[in-house]
Amino acid sequence: MQTAADNLLSQLNQSAGGNSGLTVVDTPTGANLTGLLTVPVPIENTVLVEVGNMSALFAGLNQDGSVTDVLPGAVIEVIGRGQMGILASGLTPGEGVEFVVMSTPTLLGTFTVAANGTINGQVSLPSNIALGNHTLVVASPTVQSSLGLKVSAGALPATGSDVSKPLVVALWLLVGGGFVAVIRRRLISV
Repeated sequence: MQTAADNLLSQLNQSAGGNSGLTVVDTPTGANLTGLLTVPVPIENTVLVEVGNMSALFAGLNQDGSVTDVLPGAVIEVIGRGQMGILASGLTPGEGVEFVVMSTPTLLGTFTVAANGTINGQVSLPSNIALGNHTLVVASPTVQSSLGLKVSAGALPATGSDVSKPLVVALWLLVGGGFVAVIRRRLISV
């Protein structure tokens, strides 16, 4: 993973004209990229999309702030209302770039391409985004790229109640009632 991260960073730096703004931090189990999101991102939790001369690197954060998983087919799965980060290079300086979630087209953010041909930003998914599959599109006047996004439900909040105790009491009452009914029938038949 460390070699893959170094190769990816080299590729992104080259297309950004020398400095993409990302760094690789080796870990005992692989490598993290910093500079894409507000937290370090394991290299295996990123998706690279290449279109012509443009390279776009995507990663996401779940609602709880943890880094998203990447599903087969390079689909990013966001749990709850999360955020998406992008670094794109090989764009035309000064162009406007839109970040849109499709299904019901919703503009997530706009960026202006820097002098080195890059954008680097983070956007929040809308609070009313439906659960299920969507497409993220990054579009400029000269190029478009897209990738799959799956929005899944977050964990239900803990309510503080423990249903196991009332369930055990109810089960004991049911069993006890059954014994009383059996004993009563035997007494009546005697």
